[in-house]
Amino acid sequence: MRKISLFLALYIGLTAQTFAKIELEPFNYSEDFEDRALGAWASYPLWQDTAYDPNFRVNEIVPGDPNISIVQKVTPYTNVDNYAGAQKLMNIYLAPGSEISLKYYLKTNLKAEFFKVRFAAGELGKLDITIPSPKTNMWVPLTVSYKDLIRENPSLKDNKEIAIHALALLTKIPSADPDMPIYLGLDDIKVTAKQAAVFKFVEPEMLKLPEFAQYIPKTF
Repeated sequence: MRKISLFLALYIGLTAQTFAKIELEPFNYSEDFEDRALGAWASYPLWQDTAYDPNFRVNEIVPGDPNISIVQKVTPYTNVDNYAGAQKLMNIYLAPGSEISLKYYLKTNLKAEFFKVRFAAGELGKLDITIPSPKTNMWVPLTVSYKDLIRENPSLKDNKEIAIHALALLTKIPSADPDMPIYLGLDDIKVTAKQAAVFKFVEPEMLKLPEFAQYIPKTF
């Protein structure tokens, strides 16, 4: 009886370890906003009602510019530090070879302190890649890699992959002028990373919206 109990304990332990291992597969995300849909992006810091944020829309950041992008308007109400940014839920894993690219446009006559690519990493907290004194009033291309993340967060150097729950893009305008609104444009966002392997349906054919975990059968 004791031998059987020991065998079951070992079997259960090994089985638990097997199921605990997460199989990863490539993840590729791309959004240019040309369809004028926000694609589940929201302001960061978060607006009180993400269903209707009058200052976070898809539009032209410069009148007459054919480029369509996220455009966020921030109105400073007092002469204090102000922030502009966007965020999106994105359950992925960053690993060697992972990369994020985008274009940003800071429309302001004020000096920006930084532009950050920020990751929500659960127990690891927020992980930043910071660009100090970003250029303003022009489209600026930016590409950051896994190496950049490790360089700015050296405590993570031994991690083979890092679980990420959301991506945020953030800028800071120190001592903003209440008479001068700030505009942030974001476009051509691409993410190359990994994700937990998704279940593949053979039948019935399923549809899935990337913002939700549920699958929807195409026919009933």
